[in-house]
Amino acid sequence: MAAVHTRRRRRRSPLSRLYRRYYYLFWAGIALIVLLAAVLLIRPQLSEPDPALPVPEKDPETIVYDGWTVKLYPDLPLNDFEPRDFTRGDNGMLYCTADGVEAERGIDVSEHNGVIDWEQVAELDLDFALIRIGYRGNTEGNIYPDEQFEANYAGAVNAGLDVGVYFYSQSLTADEARDEAQFVLDTLDERKLTCPVVFDWEDAESEIARTVDMTGEEITTVTLAFCRKIARNGYEPMVYFNKEFGYRMYDLSAISAYTFWLADYNDYPKFYYDHTYWQYSDEGVLPGIPNPVDLNLRFYRK
Repeated sequence: MAAVHTRRRRRRSPLSRLYRRYYYLFWAGIALIVLLAAVLLIRPQLSEPDPALPVPEKDPETIVYDGWTVKLYPDLPLNDFEPRDFTRGDNGMLYCTADGVEAERGIDVSEHNGVIDWEQVAELDLDFALIRIGYRGNTEGNIYPDEQFEANYAGAVNAGLDVGVYFYSQSLTADEARDEAQFVLDTLDERKLTCPVVFDWEDAESEIARTVDMTGEEITTVTLAFCRKIARNGYEPMVYFNKEFGYRMYDLSAISAYTFWLADYNDYPKFYYDHTYWQYSDEGVLPGIPNPVDLNLRFYRK
């Protein structure tokens, strides 16, 4: 009878089993770290989707007003100013005499106005100043600070004026608009403002501008992205536009949660809808300001 040989199993030592356990735990930990890093990299895109515009049940009705085709939004208050509500002073500034309305006078300035003597400005009949804090270039699309912002901010505050800021945007996407808002927030560094933070998207009027093909829907989207980020950080957003943008580009109902600043160079505001700020001239000549300055009124309903 042949002998039967059996193979003896080699027993692993407790130390070997412990080594293998920690080996697997090590690589599992590395995989978890890689996964977390990937999630953090894409998180901004996941947490901040492009703003969704409201979908109307039907297209708004329109009327013709002052030569413009105007979309009718029932949720927007109307502008009821008349020519008789305004008079012009010897200094070229307008004064509002409408019943039930208080109007304050202000300017908006940037580095293009030169080095301002704010001590002289403090002697003028002004209540507020809106100061450009920065801008995005219309070709390469880089963001730049306004070279006179710090001096203008300090000068306006020391002059006792209410102060707000505006950013000249050429954003193409909601992400770019949020980058612009972050630039504003970083530059302000939690400084207190007594006027809004303004989103100023304008037509660059250049055939080589990167924004030349932007649609009204796209401009409304980037505006919402900027304003929402500003509001989440404790500042009041405001949207600057002229009649061209107000009637033909913006969905005014979509941005109606924010303050409107109208640019309309007339003796009285002729825009169909109500607005809180009105820029009525870009040719103001005031002591202490080397170059022509924009003149504004701010309305309060009593």
